[in-house]
Amino acid sequence: MIRQRSYRHSLSETDNLELKDRWLHVNCTGAVNIEHPFVSDNPRGRNDYYLMFMHTGSISLSSRAGKLPMKPGNFYIHSAHTPYHYGKEDQGVMVYLWVHFTGNGVKELLERVGLECDRLYETAAEMQENITERFFRLFDTFILGGAEGEIDAAGCLQCILAELRRGKDSASGEAEVSYRLRRSLRYIAQHYPEPITVEELAKIENLSEGRYNVVFRELFGVTPHEYMIETRLRAAEDILQSTDLNIKEAAALVGYEDQNYFSRLYLKKRGYHARENKSRRSRE
Repeated sequence: MIRQRSYRHSLSETDNLELKDRWLHVNCTGAVNIEHPFVSDNPRGRNDYYLMFMHTGSISLSSRAGKLPMKPGNFYIHSAHTPYHYGKEDQGVMVYLWVHFTGNGVKELLERVGLECDRLYETAAEMQENITERFFRLFDTFILGGAEGEIDAAGCLQCILAELRRGKDSASGEAEVSYRLRRSLRYIAQHYPEPITVEELAKIENLSEGRYNVVFRELFGVTPHEYMIETRLRAAEDILQSTDLNIKEAAALVGYEDQNYFSRLYLKKRGYHARENKSRRSRE
């Protein structure tokens, strides 16, 4: 159960700042857990932006679009200096996570992640645990404090917004493909030096081998096999550029025991020999 909590940087400072000398700053954050009916009304709004993410139960939110029900997985970003009104009319557990933030880069950040203020969004059910975990990481930055706390908090907020965008896209079907393949992509990233078959990757995603190939090509424009080759070649390039290991050693580290095969493959894909890697990188 998520308990009632709130965090801010200093007990002696206001938590309703509007800052224009910083790109992004988290004023305060926390969680609300209330069982009885309540009303929250602010006719003038706050000086900062106000993000609410519904975890359990529901509330009724008054917006420009009228009265909206916020249910688990819904989120809403109130603009700065905008009145807001919401409340709960029934008995029962209601939990939402919140964060207030400001800065001269907020509008740019929201635009980059494709989220609008004063609009109700829905996230996919399978994404909600990830979003909640992101909020808890934000809470930790306030709990731990320290000189780096403000920087950590801003970073955590950006992760929350990115995860909300993924959740929104998954709910609408826009990101369903990429989200479904995350497990096999992570597997490739962790095991690329080992022999990996498309059949294995398809099983990880609970898809047939044929369907996995189709979905993968739709997403990346290449086959899974071509993607794995590119992953290995990039890793080999990094090794050759950043270490004094030779081509045979670098090839073995990324899964190619046959140096000649690796060299031919590298030449075919890159258009130049692997031994030229360091000189080409240094010129770039």
